[in-house]
Amino acid sequence: IFVNRLDIFTRKRFTICHEIAHIIANWTLQYGFFEKEELESKKGQERFCNRFAAAFLMPKGDFIDRWNRTLEFNIIIKVFRIAQYFGVSTEAIRYRAQELDLIKKC
Repeated sequence: IFVNRLDIFTRKRFTICHEIAHIIANWTLQYGFFEKEELESKKGQERFCNRFAAAFLMPKGDFIDRWNRTLEFNIIIKVFRIAQYFGVSTEAIRYRAQELDLIKKC
């Protein structure tokens, strides 16, 4: 797994989990070669890997509990505080909250 050393810590963590998901999803492949069907569904695989990383770093139960316990009327501040708690970016928090139907998709 290659990680850009210039990326901020939160991005590195997400990248590592994302890339681990690729390994898990493709564990039967040898030498890093993809079969035709997998190349055609790369977008789906990327979505899976992003969801895996989000679920690994922000487990559903913990995320919902933290979301409900963070009593903040300003959504930007709420997202920032939860991002600090989980050690992820605010963008990751926003996507996870949308995925769990805690906020509306923009």
